[in-house]
Amino acid sequence: MNKMVKIHCPVCEAKNVQAKVQFAVTQKYLFYVIPLEQVRRTYVHCSACNSRLDSEVHYDEITKYTAEQLVGYIHPGYVITTGIYAVLTLISGAVFPAGFIFFLGGLAICKPRGGWRMVLIWLSLPIQLIATLIFIIYKYTLFVDIIRFFENL
Repeated sequence: MNKMVKIHCPVCEAKNVQAKVQFAVTQKYLFYVIPLEQVRRTYVHCSACNSRLDSEVHYDEITKYTAEQLVGYIHPGYVITTGIYAVLTLISGAVFPAGFIFFLGGLAICKPRGGWRMVLIWLSLPIQLIATLIFIIYKYTLFVDIIRFFENL
């Protein structure tokens, strides 16, 4: 049975929104063979933006808290893949048109997480525009010059 609780969502910034509370139990192993411990994590799903949020409050205790009391204890989960994608978007910003494809993908993937990931993605846009103007002005001869440079080595 899923419990419901009211939260202030840090992702969509909705106030007093209903959220579904769930938990997951994972087994930790030593060398993938020897069982060490079981870790029980509590998750909250915002009904407004459908984001999965990590909760520091235990599953059995979370319904006793109000939305104001849960503010510091509910946060978006940390996913390393979205961070890596945001960094790749910034790095590939100087490569036209691949940088723009990464930019569009970054908007779709990293927008629910927000924060520094979106800052990197938005920083890649002016880099892409400048790189595109340089390629248009030099009529793509920059690629030819780079290839000739490496051929002469």
